[in-house]
Amino acid sequence: MAVLRRGGVFESELGQGVELLDLGTERVSRSGPAILRTVRAWRPDAIISTHTHLNVLVGLLAPLMPKVVALIGRESNQPSRILPTMRAGLILRIFYRAAYRNFDRIICQSEDMREDMTRSFMVKEGRVSVIHNPLSPACERNAATARESVAPFTLLAVGRLSPQKGFDLIIRAMALLPKDKYRLIVVGEGADRSELENLATELGVADAISWEGFSRDPLAYYRRADVFVLGSRYEGFPNALIEALSQGTPAAAFSCPGDVRRIVREGVDGCLAEPENPASLAEAIERVSGSRLDRTRIAADARKRYRAETIAAEYLDVIDRAMAARKGSR
Repeated sequence: MAVLRRGGVFESELGQGVELLDLGTERVSRSGPAILRTVRAWRPDAIISTHTHLNVLVGLLAPLMPKVVALIGRESNQPSRILPTMRAGLILRIFYRAAYRNFDRIICQSEDMREDMTRSFMVKEGRVSVIHNPLSPACERNAATARESVAPFTLLAVGRLSPQKGFDLIIRAMALLPKDKYRLIVVGEGADRSELENLATELGVADAISWEGFSRDPLAYYRRADVFVLGSRYEGFPNALIEALSQGTPAAAFSCPGDVRRIVREGVDGCLAEPENPASLAEAIERVSGSRLDRTRIAADARKRYRAETIAAEYLDVIDRAMAARKGSR
């Protein structure tokens, strides 16, 4: 595995058989020479890149790489939504289309992402595979237990404090809920924290919100929550949502891009709300907290649907087919 620089928060979780290569660069835009040197030195059968900027760079470098190397790009967000938020987003969009033509296969995390790639960036459907993100092994270590929720209900939101994740919408939904009936725990950090805290104060719900900061292991929070709340405006694939379900925590979620409507089965795993509508989200929270959803079933179904071994096999199949196609074209 090659990384721009070592020291990531999850580096310690890599398996013992994974060799970590430090490219020694600080930014993707300056990593081209290091990537080419590494590819030429190691002569891999396949390269899998992930992250919008990195995919663009690898795709543009493809003509300079050995012809036998299969290229697989894993997209991690909704391209047409994320690119306009980036500096030089318009230029990136042009490069994006050019770069993705050089990949043998493209992996999307959701059907919504696949539709975005084929519609907005003219990627041929035959080169796109949808593979969901898996649950981590830690999500399967503890059995979910049935328990009855009582007021005051604990709501949980997990994620980066950024506009995409919609914490402002969750706070506005909190302001519409009966006072003293709900408390919200926020697990995550980001540049928008002070702005969100000010919004909570302005709307009179600051005392009902606990800001926990970043946690490497949020599973204990999931298990203690009565309702997991997803306020995202869009998702690549909502990892926190499937983690919550794997612990038996039902969800109230916006039906936003990212396959949320496919993950949360109405009345089974939780309730869906109209995208970016705080009033609709507040109603969904009320419906979930007032229902008796089967937490044991929610956990068992999520662990089956997003099992790591199954998803790893899907990745291996895509890699094998990409390498076979590349060898067949020689």
